[in-house]
Amino acid sequence: MDIELDEEDNILILGYGSNLEAYIEKISGKIQKSIWKRTYKQTDMPESIYYNPKSKTLYCLTSQGIAWLNDEGSIKGNIAGREQLGY
Repeated sequence: MDIELDEEDNILILGYGSNLEAYIEKISGKIQKSIWKRTYKQTDMPESIYYNPKSKTLYCLTSQGIAWLNDEGSIKGNIAGREQLGY
């Protein structure tokens, strides 16, 4: 499990559900309601998340490397592979 806050104090949660799935959910910090929730298969399952408030970008570490996500949690591309990170 991992947790981050965005620039509007919304909560970004990385959690794990049943069937070996992971999810990232964005919850409104003001009204405590889900804004969106994205489920990931085991092949792109995030291990941790990081939110950069300056660039308004959500990043995650997956088995492939570091990826960046769009506004709704979809993986848009890889920044660095595991081999580049020394893993």
